[in-house]
Amino acid sequence: MRHKKWIGMLLGMAVLALAGCGNAAEKATDVMPLEPVYAAEASDQMPDGSYAVAFQTTDLQQTADGYALTMEFYDYDRYAEDDILNLQEGDTIQVQKETVKVKTVELEQNEAGAVTYAVINGGIEEGGFELTTDDIWGGYRTVTMDDYPLYYSIGSATLPISRDMTLQDCSDYETLPDGIVTTYADLPDSITENANDNWNMTGTEITVRDGQIVQIIRHWTP
Repeated sequence: MRHKKWIGMLLGMAVLALAGCGNAAEKATDVMPLEPVYAAEASDQMPDGSYAVAFQTTDLQQTADGYALTMEFYDYDRYAEDDILNLQEGDTIQVQKETVKVKTVELEQNEAGAVTYAVINGGIEEGGFELTTDDIWGGYRTVTMDDYPLYYSIGSATLPISRDMTLQDCSDYETLPDGIVTTYADLPDSITENANDNWNMTGTEITVRDGQIVQIIRHWTP
């Protein structure tokens, strides 16, 4: 009887241990980004809105109706505040459409005690990544060493340019805050006057309305 009693106790302990393992596994969380900032995928029928894009000066094309511009569209990941504050070792998080296993997470606070920064898997210098508070959309966003979001391509598309469009070029620090503003008539020269000009996703933004580009802004980037 004594042997049977010990066997029963051991079996009970094994069941509890297995249950504990199951509970630990259930606690792991798969953190997903919030809805895309710009669009899920680029297309020639982009919805109205503003988009981060990149293009070469040669991507401006003359068409039968005027001009069209072929661009690579970019987005970046944002996350809900609670998801990041509760992120733990063993969780997974999707970054740039890839699932990353969380090995370490460090939350950094400002003087007021608010968490403003998160270092995942050792941060950028150790092959991990970092998050900062997103002042525009709320929550947290990916961040590079230059403080820009960690952009990823959502595809390319070609859109016609409205004859009412404006181009605001603020890439030259000397022209800030308004930059140099040109209109449709000066578009080719404004874009192609310098073949080495950098129209990349960290500084270039377009606005689309009714399927056409109505504004191009090139921001100053340090």
